[in-house]
Amino acid sequence: MKRLKLVEFSLKHPVAVIVFSVIITLIMASFLPRVQYDNDPENMLAKNEPIRLFHEKIKKQYSLYDFVIVGIVNEKNENGVFNVETLNNVYNLTAELQSLHKDKNGKTCVIKPSAHSAKKEKIYPDLKAKNALDSFLNFVFRHNPEKLFHNGESAIISREIISPSAVDNLRQAELGSLKVEYLMEKPISTNKEAAQIQTDAMNNPLYKDTIVSKNGKALCLYIPIKEKVYSYNVAHLVKQLTKDWKHDKVYITGLPVA
Repeated sequence: MKRLKLVEFSLKHPVAVIVFSVIITLIMASFLPRVQYDNDPENMLAKNEPIRLFHEKIKKQYSLYDFVIVGIVNEKNENGVFNVETLNNVYNLTAELQSLHKDKNGKTCVIKPSAHSAKKEKIYPDLKAKNALDSFLNFVFRHNPEKLFHNGESAIISREIISPSAVDNLRQAELGSLKVEYLMEKPISTNKEAAQIQTDAMNNPLYKDTIVSKNGKALCLYIPIKEKVYSYNVAHLVKQLTKDWKHDKVYITGLPVA
């Protein structure tokens, strides 16, 4: 009987029901900014959980970092990622991430190296929300997409980036000596140079199937960060820096990119 009366009231006073529903929704929505969100999967375990304590101990003992991992895949070129365009893209991306800083006006800035001159180009990546939904989510989660600096310095530990242009390569030199250089010393311009990088990478067991895939179709950049809280923003930065890549697919993962 009560349900029938409620239905009857709703049919006779639809405007009142709608207004009441909107008011209740707005009241509930007003509590959203007070909600604390935690997207760190480690916090699914208690702080005194043995496996978590062991994990933190090992990280501290061996100076390990949390990483944002970027995978670059090229399945269209017959040489996979070992072609001039892809390798130069990776070289430039590495240099840009290593150069992350704030200019004198406080704007986030990276420097793109030039293959043809000593002049370097300054790039100001647009990290702000592109639409109303992103702006709303940033507001609800109290997220600043331009937060890429830790105590005034880059949140990326640039000296520890693992990339073809940032890892050592040992090569035979004259008179039986060894030459130490980077796997990719500088931007390249010929397929012969790309093939040499592929040979050096595949002949090094530390790089084969870690930095580069066995079939040559993919390679990885490992970007260490000072705290996990920066992972999403670093991933967002990578997306902005690679948005103009034409033939390479970019995949990003890490703990946590959420």
